[in-house]
Amino acid sequence: MHGPSECMGNILELCARELYPNPKINLGFIMCLSRDYQDIPERSLVEDCALESAIDFQQLNDCAVKEDGAWGVSLLRNSIKRTSEVRRTNLSAMNNTHANIHTRLV
Repeated sequence: MHGPSECMGNILELCARELYPNPKINLGFIMCLSRDYQDIPERSLVEDCALESAIDFQQLNDCAVKEDGAWGVSLLRNSIKRTSEVRRTNLSAMNNTHANIHTRLV
């Protein structure tokens, strides 16, 4: 279970991906946050990582708090939903592969 700090960190990362779709930019920001994950969501860390990655801190902050935070939460919900769908698909594919291998061996 994620706590509030980890959820806010995820929202900031999702906002970076939303605002800066180029992985060279958003992944740099995400990796920077990850280096000091225990300090997320301290403003100084987020500002430093944004500066290091050429991300506009104000745009990032605006994204995270847009619509009183509802926008960021919706990004997080959609991300969780996509992750859940991928896991289900991968698990189903693994089960089918296992069943096919078992059938061939029997």
